[in-house]
Amino acid sequence: MRYENEEAELYSLIDRNRPKEIIYKIDSIIKENGHYVLRLPPYHCDLNAIEYVWSSVKRLIKERNITGDLSLENLQNLLCDALGGVSSKEWEAHCRHVEKLENSYWEKDGILEEVVDELVVQIGSTESDSDSEETESCDSDSEFLRNYTTVTRSLLVLSF
Repeated sequence: MRYENEEAELYSLIDRNRPKEIIYKIDSIIKENGHYVLRLPPYHCDLNAIEYVWSSVKRLIKERNITGDLSLENLQNLLCDALGGVSSKEWEAHCRHVEKLENSYWEKDGILEEVVDELVVQIGSTESDSDSEETESCDSDSEFLRNYTTVTRSLLVLSF
């Protein structure tokens, strides 16, 4: 019991004294030079064009390493060749692909928001809400379940 109290006190102390916002030195330097840092969402490698480029580089190294030589010297040479093998057109194609994915995610997010809003309205409806034109109440439990199933299927379709 004593250990739990000490742990809670330690977390509280850390939380009170940690900086509220992390500021990286490189960000300050970039900002001083008139640029802006755009942080990409973590764990979304599909929204980062360089991940596609790295994939191309690794593929080129694999294709060109026909002898299976994993010596440092050979891998460094293969890496330099592979990096040089990624053209600006390929970079551009990866960037366009990421933009299409972003737009798709934004579109799905808007649709998902509409579906969730509709579900909230249906679940939140009461008898007194039935006079309102903006909300619909379910006449029966089976109608509610039918609506819930439709919304759930929509959410599943949007997530893929």
